[in-house]
Amino acid sequence: MLSVADDGAPVTGLRSIAERCARLGGEMRVEADQGGRFTLTCRVPG
Repeated sequence: MLSVADDGAPVTGLRSIAERCARLGGEMRVEADQGGRFTLTCRVPG
């Protein structure tokens, strides 16, 4: 499982991670907290 936290990086970086996750056949989930920070989780089967 790959988990990436938002540390102020531009959205384009997260988009490339999302595309990589999709190529791996992973399932993406994004969770946001009340402070506006979010964590992107890519769960890859196997």
